[in-house]
Amino acid sequence: SCLYVFTFRHPLTTLHRQCIFEGSLNEYVYQISYIYFTIIRNTVSVYQSCFSAGMMSACIKWAKEHVDDFNIVLTRQLSSVDPDSPTWIE
Repeated sequence: SCLYVFTFRHPLTTLHRQCIFEGSLNEYVYQISYIYFTIIRNTVSVYQSCFSAGMMSACIKWAKEHVDDFNIVLTRQLSSVDPDSPTWIE
């Protein structure tokens, strides 16, 4: 069961790296959010339909790791944007 969940780390990392922050901060945040949370939601849904509720702890751990990864990516990108700039305020 754990093996199934952990096989999705590489594709998720690869997909979010295809989004390049150029211009619109809103568009970039939307793109990486959509990628991360769609894959997390779909993986959890498949996992729930395949395994018993007693085995969900591995899936929850996996999902939390990816939410943490998302937060790291977002923090890294936003660290270069001045909070007083029009880009940030947008």
